[in-house]
Amino acid sequence: MLPQADQDEGLMSRVQLKAKKTVVSGQPCRQGKVYPLSVIDHMMGLYSLRLIFYYDHPLPVKEQQPRRLAGMSNNHSSGRGGPVVVPLEESLSEALAFFPPVTGRLNRDADGNWEVKCNDAGLRTVEAAVPGSTVAEWLETADPEAELSLAHWEKMSDDPTFWSPFYVQLTEFRDGGFSIGLSCPHMHADPHCAALLVKAWGDVHRKAGIANPPFFHSHGLRLRKSPNTTTASVEYYRSKAALPPPPPADPDNSLRFNTITFRFSDVSVRRLVSEISESLPDATPFEVLAGLMWSACARAAPAASHVRDLNLLTEFRKAMHAPLPHGFFGNAIHFSHVQAGAEELAGDGGIAVAARAIRADACRTEEDFRSVIDWWEERREPEEGSDAGSGGMFPPPIRMYGPTLTCANLEGVMAYGATFVEGRRPSHVSCRVIPPDGEGVVLVMPSPEEGLGRTVIATLPEEVARRVRADPEIAKYEPKVLFGGQSK
Repeated sequence: MLPQADQDEGLMSRVQLKAKKTVVSGQPCRQGKVYPLSVIDHMMGLYSLRLIFYYDHPLPVKEQQPRRLAGMSNNHSSGRGGPVVVPLEESLSEALAFFPPVTGRLNRDADGNWEVKCNDAGLRTVEAAVPGSTVAEWLETADPEAELSLAHWEKMSDDPTFWSPFYVQLTEFRDGGFSIGLSCPHMHADPHCAALLVKAWGDVHRKAGIANPPFFHSHGLRLRKSPNTTTASVEYYRSKAALPPPPPADPDNSLRFNTITFRFSDVSVRRLVSEISESLPDATPFEVLAGLMWSACARAAPAASHVRDLNLLTEFRKAMHAPLPHGFFGNAIHFSHVQAGAEELAGDGGIAVAARAIRADACRTEEDFRSVIDWWEERREPEEGSDAGSGGMFPPPIRMYGPTLTCANLEGVMAYGATFVEGRRPSHVSCRVIPPDGEGVVLVMPSPEEGLGRTVIATLPEEVARRVRADPEIAKYEPKVLFGGQSK
């Protein structure tokens, strides 16, 4: 057997890129249609998302020879697409008709703020293959860096009007399984609606109705007539706005990050919930798993770190008085500050301490979300010579995922509803926030197992990640560790 380092290098080298294409909507968009990015969207401009959906089954194939697709750019031939890729491109083109902003291009409006011109420029797709590995082998042995090679991404060019914000990578594995990698700027989408884009694609591919159609109107996420900027949430966001920007990515930087993926079974999570039931009745899977990870990071982190502070991300579509639809496309997330004693976090009862602190933050109300929007809107700076009544330009984006440890509640992400063959769900779904920042980010997501099973994806500073992976408190609950290779 090859040494682990050689196996990882082999996996990385076996991701063979075959072709790049442009897929456009099967139905032209109305000329002149524009989609302005919201207040919260503008805050998220420092980050991008990668979602990877793994399927351990082949797609149904077509018997006829692949043809040129009506929804594909004439600059690209579909003749080499193969029996798996071509049907997916056909259904992707159909699905994109429901998502005009996905195929559009970024532009600055009169105030200098971002908007999307829905001009049917198309979405970039990449075809790739991993002929030397099955999906199961990849999930077991690939390292986190190799996993990112399944979600193609290109940084924004100097002229964003020619840059595709969304990329889809279709990768075939040796056993006929495949993966779908979706990459996009965080200011276009949060993990919830990014997953719904792939889910809608699957619905169209199966000739089913889109269960959660997209909703693009963010009128409820704007400045109110009577703004309120005196909440604790505004103070927290104000402190974030005062932070310097994160350091640029540097491969020689001493602070490197590694990602660990834990899969906790239904039995393990129920055990965790039971063990802290006296101090926290009716604990949720998110509360206990976020508490477990926060406590483990407190034991693993250097003394100078801010382990007593947690940056908590929650999604608020259904927390509004007038709830947003599940299909709301954009960012509907809120960050809040949670604190607990460092010694208590690292001690024997650290999980319960952390979970109680997280539960206490659950009392956030719609006023917290809206007050942050009011504050950000009031920070607009009208340009000199702008028209009277102009709202002005939003401030630069801020460090939403740093500098303290961030824990994100992604339990509501409908990732495992993205089915392309009836009754066959993804075998695994990964999500990553790029670039990692500060003391790292922990994502608590659904799992392919029914019940209380959850997947926890932790991107942490390298040394902290090594200690967390070996943490005895986590080991008690026997999670399965995916991607057994270690980043170099």
